[in-house]
Amino acid sequence: IMDIFPSKVIHIGGDETPTVKWEACPKCQALGLSKDNLQAHFTQKVFDFLTSHQRRALGWDEILDGGVAPSTMVQSWRGTGGGKRAASLGNKVIMSPNIYLYLDYYQTPDPAAYGEPLAIGHYVSLQKVYSFNPYEGLKARERPFIHGIQANLWAEYLPSFDLAQERLLPRLAALS
Repeated sequence: IMDIFPSKVIHIGGDETPTVKWEACPKCQALGLSKDNLQAHFTQKVFDFLTSHQRRALGWDEILDGGVAPSTMVQSWRGTGGGKRAASLGNKVIMSPNIYLYLDYYQTPDPAAYGEPLAIGHYVSLQKVYSFNPYEGLKARERPFIHGIQANLWAEYLPSFDLAQERLLPRLAALS
């Protein structure tokens, strides 16, 4: 990955972790760690590997559950709580809370009435995107840790480019 993408920041994921499989895995159990601590153990190994190659790790807010190094960046998607927590710990944060910035979610409160195709998630109005303040609820000393914001458009329910554009616009413009 580092040969293909020379970015100094590498997203390592950290969500959708199969902890049920870990609980049944003899090798995982032999480590004597809880599922959160096992994820933290693995995240730290990936972090150390990236650091040894002069790269920085970025992971979804689930990586906070077992603790992370201060130089790990956190992308907050499950609302804003993970971003607030990470900023309070001194981690740089990318805010992309699903309740504001998941643009693959419905644009109307009643999708059937408006003929909106199936989407995963909820309703994110244009006004909701406009209202997003990545600093809300943060202390002045925590605000510098907000490194940026990102809207997401997951394509599982977007069978065409036209539908992708329909979901993006005008909400992406509101974020801008």
